[in-house]
Amino acid sequence: MPAFSVSPDVAAGAVLANALAGSAFEFLSRDSRVIIAMTAEVAYEMTATIQYGSEVQLEEGVVPVEVAAGQGPHFPDDVIVDEVGAAGDRLVIRLTNAGAAAGHCNIKVRVIPIG
Repeated sequence: MPAFSVSPDVAAGAVLANALAGSAFEFLSRDSRVIIAMTAEVAYEMTATIQYGSEVQLEEGVVPVEVAAGQGPHFPDDVIVDEVGAAGDRLVIRLTNAGAAAGHCNIKVRVIPIG
């Protein structure tokens, strides 16, 4: 079961097109269950749109705030998407920071091949 973490910074008022760009797991090699947990360090200013291929799993959902700074997301408490993606699907997590200061987001992804 591949698992990986990314912790991008997003400038104030900016959009990060894909937090997973460049990852070895950005494209699914086979049909898989994909579980994404995430938290932000800034209260209610970071939103996420998550896609598996052309299917939108979450659109502009508010990213939950970390319980304590630097803790990052925990499974299953901070899971915001748990769905199946098809082989060849590109995983996209677009982050938007609507705040007046830079924001930091912690993301953990688990990819569980099916079959």
